[in-house]
Amino acid sequence: MKAFTKLALFVGLVSGATLANAAGINNTGYYAGAKMGISAEHLFDQKDVNGNGMSNDNKGVGNAGLVFGYNFENQFSLPVRAELDYTFRANATSSHTNDAAETNDSRLGLQTLMVNGYYDIKTGTPFTPYVGAGIGYANVSLKNDMNGDNVQSNSNNFAWSVGTGVIYNVNERLDLDLGYKYLDAGKASAGNSQAKVTTHDVTLGVNYYF
Repeated sequence: MKAFTKLALFVGLVSGATLANAAGINNTGYYAGAKMGISAEHLFDQKDVNGNGMSNDNKGVGNAGLVFGYNFENQFSLPVRAELDYTFRANATSSHTNDAAETNDSRLGLQTLMVNGYYDIKTGTPFTPYVGAGIGYANVSLKNDMNGDNVQSNSNNFAWSVGTGVIYNVNERLDLDLGYKYLDAGKASAGNSQAKVTTHDVTLGVNYYF
């Protein structure tokens, strides 16, 4: 929770400073931002410590991230953006009991580093809907414990995503961004156990233009 509190404070400070000083300033197209929200993670094709199948899980966890990007609109009159996006998601935990009354406790963590492209749909208002897609890297950590027998590992996977959202332009320096993203992070394996993970991320962020 401390990370989310710090991020919220950062967003508030950037917003206040920008609103006070941004009038009449042209930006270069480069921007940096912070975001936070919730991820609905779908865990499937799961196996316990002994390699036995487990049922699927759907878990809601918090997320937070940082972005750095370039908007081609000002310099090139193109309604597209390129963005580097790092997102951290809190651990998803679950328990499964088999027919022998053995309980497998699982913990899965996910963080991603993505290169995203967005197409902005201009409306002539402060609101700009957009669609986008991305490819990149997912680090998936998996830990499973059953009766004191535990295994854990980190898997480095290819990840891809598609998404949509809407930007509200506060002024020449500041945008607010409400976004949705579907992301496939691949599979994590630890010993005989495994899990595949996809997420539905909803985030609210602020972007500051230089």
